[in-house]
Amino acid sequence: LVAAALLLARGEASGPGEAVAQLSRHRPRVSLNSEQQSALSALSDRLGLKRSVIAGLAVCLVCYSVLPFLGQTLGAALTGLFIIFLTFEFTIVTSISLFTELLPASRATMMAGYLAAAGAGRVVGALIGGPVWLAGGIYATALLSAAFSGLALASLIWGLWTWRRP
Repeated sequence: LVAAALLLARGEASGPGEAVAQLSRHRPRVSLNSEQQSALSALSDRLGLKRSVIAGLAVCLVCYSVLPFLGQTLGAALTGLFIIFLTFEFTIVTSISLFTELLPASRATMMAGYLAAAGAGRVVGALIGGPVWLAGGIYATALLSAAFSGLALASLIWGLWTWRRP
């Protein structure tokens, strides 16, 4: 969305459909395969699950905060989005391991609860994302994303304050 909005703002596309079409022709496919996810898991095991999730959330918060300022050029905006994607993916993969270790005897229940909460968050994000974008563009969207990431980070630190890996 950010890249399409930049193309429209600079007059390089006549409408949203053309902007998305331009991006789909030139956009690299970004996804993590199982080997890359295993590498992220190994990194999180080396750093520690708590520190990895906290660091991932902190980097996401910073990236969301600076994203509007990276929108001056398409390359910088796409680089910022890639870094957000990478840190977000790292945080999600690592947090699944962390949350299933909170109660090792109830791993399935913890994973189900985690995925249910994540699904509810996606629904809320989808419902409010459009109106937030229309009301304030990239600045409002990035500010709200950073605020929710900050709330998640504070909640995580508070909740894990005394937890130790069994």
